[in-house]
Amino acid sequence: MGFLLLSNSVLADSLSLDSVVINDTLSFSSDIITSKFQEPIKPSFFKKLISDDGLPYVAVALLLLLISFSVYSPLVDYLNKLKGKADLSSIGKYETEDAQEASTAAKGTLKYLVIALGIGYLTYIGVKGSSMQGFTMEWLNLIVRWAHVVAGVMWIGASFYFVFLENNLNRTKNIRPELAGDLWAVHGGGFYYIEKYKVAPKEIPEDLHWFKYEAYFTWLTGLALLFIVYYMDAKAFLIDPSVADLSTSMAIGIGIGTLVLGYAIYDVMCRSKLINNQTAFALVGLVVLAGFAYFLTHVFNPRAAFIHFGALIGTIMVGNVYFNIIPAQKAMVKAAKTGGFLDGSLGEKAGQRSLHNNYFTLPVIFIMISNHFPSTFGHEFNWLI
Repeated sequence: MGFLLLSNSVLADSLSLDSVVINDTLSFSSDIITSKFQEPIKPSFFKKLISDDGLPYVAVALLLLLISFSVYSPLVDYLNKLKGKADLSSIGKYETEDAQEASTAAKGTLKYLVIALGIGYLTYIGVKGSSMQGFTMEWLNLIVRWAHVVAGVMWIGASFYFVFLENNLNRTKNIRPELAGDLWAVHGGGFYYIEKYKVAPKEIPEDLHWFKYEAYFTWLTGLALLFIVYYMDAKAFLIDPSVADLSTSMAIGIGIGTLVLGYAIYDVMCRSKLINNQTAFALVGLVVLAGFAYFLTHVFNPRAAFIHFGALIGTIMVGNVYFNIIPAQKAMVKAAKTGGFLDGSLGEKAGQRSLHNNYFTLPVIFIMISNHFPSTFGHEFNWLI
């Protein structure tokens, strides 16, 4: 009898223990399932904004753009009033109109840059860390890249077209004294007749077309691509710890600084006596560019190094347009409109810069498309390529 009672007691304890183990096991499994399928708590938009590494840079950029816009806005209003005054001389009227046009263009550009940068950055913060981040960044990359390629085609196409014109002008047959040459052409079902003046026509037409915005838009969209592809995720696409262990801010600073320094060195070379010896100028320029290529491939991810080298040459090209070619053309227009003296060296120097741009064009295209061919940027001597 005692044995039966003891057996029942042991059996009851065993069943009780099994029940506890089963319950604990079920509870543990439930916790695992819950923790596995429960979505993590997403940070708020404000927290993502405050913690983003790029916030200081974007804030500084927006501040500079807004300060510039606040300067140009009243300047445009003042120049509009000044342009309407009847007592202006011909030179004063031209200079006022030129300043008013440039200021209006700068004001509009700054406005759209502020809007694009603000909306673009806030959108990036909104999708950062979500399932939409990859999709959004891919489409942003595609749209800006498309705009960059279209603008580049327009710029390069115009440049090559004028090289063709210069090399195919009729300079001897039935040319008027004031002309440097003319050209007949047929295209798209129509005939065209083009004349080039030695200096300028007696009267400048009001609807004179300027070939400059193609260059500016190409550079601006290219700069935007640097930020979208390389600077917004520098640790993944710009920095390679096996090459150089850089912080994000240092890597971006090197990238932007290279563009500025590269143009500054080139500009000093063009203003020196070295420009009078084309062979020496080309050799020194080649050595300088090789130095930049070697440096970039030893601080950046190889692919990023190639793109920054291409951006360096592109910056030199657009700097030639903005700081030299367009000012020389404006001086020519001013002399023609006001009857003033035209410094012939301005056109000569602008022609040199334009010639350099033509020589730079094909290497830049090669560098940009080489981004898709690892045998270039991935080569042991990629800086030499």
